[in-house]
Amino acid sequence: AWRPASSGGMEEMLAAVRVLRRNSALVITPDVPVKPGTGIRVQLLGREAEVPRGPFLLAASTGAALIPAFCHREAGKVHLC
Repeated sequence: AWRPASSGGMEEMLAAVRVLRRNSALVITPDVPVKPGTGIRVQLLGREAEVPRGPFLLAASTGAALIPAFCHREAGKVHLC
């Protein structure tokens, strides 16, 4: 079931783990890490970027796949890519 965004506390992390262990999809919108140096460095569009650790930790602890996607607007419609 869809749940609105939250503060990302322990309760939310445990709920996310339960969703993934049921083999359900979990959508996480990325944010910039709160403090520089707290994220994970990755190559993104040919440049190094720092992204939040949460999605990587969830994938590692549950065996879930990370599937990157993005949305864009075109002709008044939103497209998921």
